[in-house]
Amino acid sequence: MKLLLTSSGLDSQSVVRAFVTALPETPQACSVILFALIGDEVKQASVDEAVQELREIGVNDIIIFNLANEHFVSTARYDVTYVYGGNTFAILERMRATGADVFVGEAVRAGSLYVGVSAGSIMAGPDIELAGWGSSGDPNNIHLKDLTSFGFTDLLIWPHYRPELHEEIEAFPRRSQVKIIEIADGEAVFVEGSRHQLIR
Repeated sequence: MKLLLTSSGLDSQSVVRAFVTALPETPQACSVILFALIGDEVKQASVDEAVQELREIGVNDIIIFNLANEHFVSTARYDVTYVYGGNTFAILERMRATGADVFVGEAVRAGSLYVGVSAGSIMAGPDIELAGWGSSGDPNNIHLKDLTSFGFTDLLIWPHYRPELHEEIEAFPRRSQVKIIEIADGEAVFVEGSRHQLIR
């Protein structure tokens, strides 16, 4: 499996280079399916910006699925499976409700490059408990109890890192049991198999 876990998307040259290197073909020859929960918190305009980043790289075959919709059905194969940010708890709940979680899991394990943005990067790990931690954590307003996520990696990603959040991360209850990687906006972690590399 190949994972590109970003804090803020494909918005720096180093992250773009990592993305292009991880693609199986040229950007022009690759297809992308992008999952986003578009609504009150995440506006269509911000998703459009993510699509524009892909287009500027050369990707033209892009399908967007709004997780606010009723059900996801697809038998197509995509070179890239892209999960956008927002409230991590709400996104995971809608992934399950629409059936997109099954599709994403099967696609990535079959070789589709997983690209996560913020919440999407957190969801690549074994669970999303970290998403609700600290002063900048997502509120679990839907009272989601099962926090199990995709489990593509054992790493826990803390996006939007700033130095003043260091003490909060150190205080995370499972800090000694898991590996947390902090990434600032414009940074990413590339994971391939058991290896990972910080992209700055």
